[in-house]
Amino acid sequence: MLSAWVLNAAPSIAGEINVIPATLTFLISGGYWEDPGAVASNGIVKSPTVIDDAKDGLRRGYYRLYALRQPDRTAKVYLSQVATSDKGLEIIDSVELQEISDLHAYVTDIRSEDPSGVNRGFGLSATVYLKRDPRSNDPESWSVVVDEFGDIRVEPESH
Repeated sequence: MLSAWVLNAAPSIAGEINVIPATLTFLISGGYWEDPGAVASNGIVKSPTVIDDAKDGLRRGYYRLYALRQPDRTAKVYLSQVATSDKGLEIIDSVELQEISDLHAYVTDIRSEDPSGVNRGFGLSATVYLKRDPRSNDPESWSVVVDEFGDIRVEPESH
């Protein structure tokens, strides 16, 4: 019975997996946002007004931070705002994090700052590890923080 379900579900799952670009090297999802529909200057957190079926009129969701490998093997890093509702998931907005992409570096990892791997509060806090020289032994670490007001801060971590 279970094997029949797995065989019947396999084409559907395979189709969904094939949607993921091969250039996606690292991705974390986490954090939390709520939005009454107001527009903020950076566009990522306070997104354009959209009416959904949220009982209190608020849209809610989480963030995705991810790296896409480029043809020269370096990476561009993006932050997306994902809305959740009874209708499913919707990417509201995405921005390239120029501070990191402009380095033309090799991203070696992306990790949530929360040791459990889950950001439970408003905003997002993560570290992007990268190497400007692929032969380097030690990666640089860059902090990506979206605060509870939706302001995005990207900067090298100081140790």
